[in-house]
Amino acid sequence: MRRSPYVVGIALAGALSLTMLAAPATAGSAARATINATAAAVTLPLAGVIIAIDPGHQLGNSNPRFFSLLNKKTFVGGTVPYKICNTTGTATNSGYPEATYNFAVAQDLRAALRALGATVVMTRYTNTWNSYGPCIKIRGQFGLAQHAVLKVSIHADGAASGGHGFFVMEPANIARPCLSRPSSMVTRSRTLGRSIITGMVRAGLTKSTYINNATMISSDQGTLNCSSIPTVIVETLNMRNTSDANLAKSPNGRAKVAKGLLNGIRIYLGR
Repeated sequence: MRRSPYVVGIALAGALSLTMLAAPATAGSAARATINATAAAVTLPLAGVIIAIDPGHQLGNSNPRFFSLLNKKTFVGGTVPYKICNTTGTATNSGYPEATYNFAVAQDLRAALRALGATVVMTRYTNTWNSYGPCIKIRGQFGLAQHAVLKVSIHADGAASGGHGFFVMEPANIARPCLSRPSSMVTRSRTLGRSIITGMVRAGLTKSTYINNATMISSDQGTLNCSSIPTVIVETLNMRNTSDANLAKSPNGRAKVAKGLLNGIRIYLGR
């Protein structure tokens, strides 16, 4: 029986479809991969961005086993050019360590950033009694070594109990930084600091009641002095204040702080 042109057309189209399905990878598949990557970048606004997170201190900094190592001094520049490797950090009045809090917030922030497509690198991936540091000089240089676009160092203050809220520490222009850095580093760190403040406020967190404008320009912090990428230290709350301590000890409170930091990073990046 003679087939109509219409039926022949259908058969030919089907054969072509089967051939395409069975064909090896071609320029067409490469184009589809590009389209998929582009779609992923649109869906994940932080795709392709490397962000450094520094959870301040380490639980083992309180371990006497490491005291001699922690007390070794190294050059970090600034107004106190030689400083010890690291310190124990503070704690709430009930004994909840700052190091543990910092790490928990960092974990929340890391998960949120990765969900948006970012590559996240951290100065430490554990919170353990059996380790110390990293030293502040290493923390400072870490972001550049990892090719990160910015670094946020997470801390909590141990100020007088009457004060509460967060503030941001930004690098100063210093004559002898421990690492060569572009002249724009300080300016860009200021922008990052303002972005973090805005992001924290948007998350419902309170600016410090004891640091003017929730901003401190510091020339004696090794983490800042030894960095050559935009970097800030965020004292996210005051662990000696009762309400702030309750925030620190609460999973929801820590998630709220992480949300504020995430907001600030996204504001800075414009993504």
